[in-house]
Amino acid sequence: MEGQLLNSLEKLHDLSLDHFSPDCYDCLTDCYRLCRNMLALDPTNQQAVHKSELVSKTRTVFKLVTANTMEKTENVLVLLRCGVQFMGNYCSGNPPNQQHIWEEFCDIFR
Repeated sequence: MEGQLLNSLEKLHDLSLDHFSPDCYDCLTDCYRLCRNMLALDPTNQQAVHKSELVSKTRTVFKLVTANTMEKTENVLVLLRCGVQFMGNYCSGNPPNQQHIWEEFCDIFR
């Protein structure tokens, strides 16, 4: 799971919103749903994500999709919602992960 998601997110470094298709949003949304469900109060999976680049890649996704202040389509809003739910499950019951999320996203969430 993590490898496939990281491979998908790796392609985001050189992309802008102009390159995103509805299928791309749907794929990322499905990945976040999968991660969200895997992390629900599971310290082992939470620790695996903590050791990976998934949180920093999620920051990249959020920055890309929130940079466009024009129109927020349903695909974008669902992607953001599932990404936030993923982060919630990542840090649920895990204070070090809560700190990690705050450090990565404090400028976005303020």
